[in-house]
Parts: sequence; structure tokens; C-alpha cells
Amino acid sequence: MTTEQATLELDSVTTRLQEYAGWRLEDGELSRGFAFSTYADGVAFAVKVALHAEKVGHHPTIILDYRRVTLKVSSHDVKGITESDFEFVSRVSTL
Repeated sequence: MTTEQATLELDSVTTRLQEYAGWRLEDGELSRGFAFSTYADGVAFAVKVALHAEKVGHHPTIILDYRRVTLKVSSHDVKGITESDFEFVSRVSTL
């Protein structure tokens, strides 16, 4: 991220998460697992996420495990959850 944003309060994060199916707060990050029918499908999804991350300058943790990809999203620069994290979650949820 190029500009520092304020971290969101826990109540706000919890409320906002209700808008995003499958996403949860885990260890201070927004987290979601995605299941795929093949390993190659999971890799393809991880690549799409990585390309979007490069484009917007917001980089999640991507864990690739056989037919499952787990994303963990937070704003490392402010050590918390920001509006940018929810924007990222919204976008990758449609990939």
C-alpha cells in the first residue's frame, strides 16, 4: 500500500465480515480457504490472486495445499485490518 490507513476496530471488522461468505478473522487477519477439484485449479486461482495483488500493491499470504488455497489478508504496514483489506477480499472473492 502506498498510503497508510487507519486500522479498523474489532467490532467494525466483525460486522463487515458478515458481508463476505466464508471469510473469518483469524490471528488478526482476514482468512478464507478455497477448495478446488484439482491441484491445477488451485494453482491457477493462486496465480490470479497474485496478479491482482501485484496490480493493487496489496499482498496476502497465499497457502497452496493440494486442492485447497488459503488466503490471509491484513495490512502489514499498520499491523491490522484496514478498508483496503476489505476491498481486496471483495475483489478476490469474485475471481
